[in-house]
Amino acid sequence: MSLTAGTVEYTLGTPPVTGCGVSWASEELDAALSGPVASVVFDHEGMADITALLESLPDTDFEIDELAKILNDDTPPKDWEVGEALAEVYLTHHRDSYFPWPDGRDIRKPKSSLPGADMIGFHGINKEIRFAFVEVKTSTENKYPPQVVKYGEHSLNKQLTDLRDKRPLRDKAVAYLGHRATKSGWKAVYQSAAKNYLKTGGTCVAIFGVLIRDVLPNRDDLSASWQLLSGNCPANALIELLAIYLPSGSIDSLSIKVMASGKGGDT
Repeated sequence: MSLTAGTVEYTLGTPPVTGCGVSWASEELDAALSGPVASVVFDHEGMADITALLESLPDTDFEIDELAKILNDDTPPKDWEVGEALAEVYLTHHRDSYFPWPDGRDIRKPKSSLPGADMIGFHGINKEIRFAFVEVKTSTENKYPPQVVKYGEHSLNKQLTDLRDKRPLRDKAVAYLGHRATKSGWKAVYQSAAKNYLKTGGTCVAIFGVLIRDVLPNRDDLSASWQLLSGNCPANALIELLAIYLPSGSIDSLSIKVMASGKGGDT
């Protein structure tokens, strides 16, 4: 299923460090939530793999019921989790990126969190392949920029500058993805990205900072961050700040709407 690119509201800078604000209408958001976003939130691809694996077992009624218990988790996602899924599908459809291993597959207990970037995958699938690191923030605050962008150790600005400046942080993420690539269908993609990463001393990467908002578009959301990140960008890196503006007040209903999709959706 295709995903709308939205309406471009503003742009900042030129490569290698850029910023862009886009807006979605209500019908565009609803189509995304019921389609590709739902597929990411509920990890349809991963669930299909588990189903195929377990359905090969003897299929008594008892075992079928037990399989349903494993696969049918009715716990509603958090609105920020839906925001991360929205960021993932946008980058996949409109920024030539690919994220093959959802973080949710590594969570061993409910409400736990994982260290490192929110997402790691690949950028430039149709050209030079590089590792892509993504940080996502979802905010309803009627302020430009919201606090999650500029304050604290977990702010978007701090996380993005750390990804830009600290190679050990990137190395750990690259190794994390490598463990999952060894027996995957995307092993060759990983190897291509790793080759470019290693030959440039770990600087051939793409770093995305995505801000999910439900207020009126305003370039002040990204302008200070763009100036901060432009100051010391490695020669081989690409950095993009992206603000996705949803209809007013819609973030608080993201979880409800994606659950209402009935776990349907397309990639």
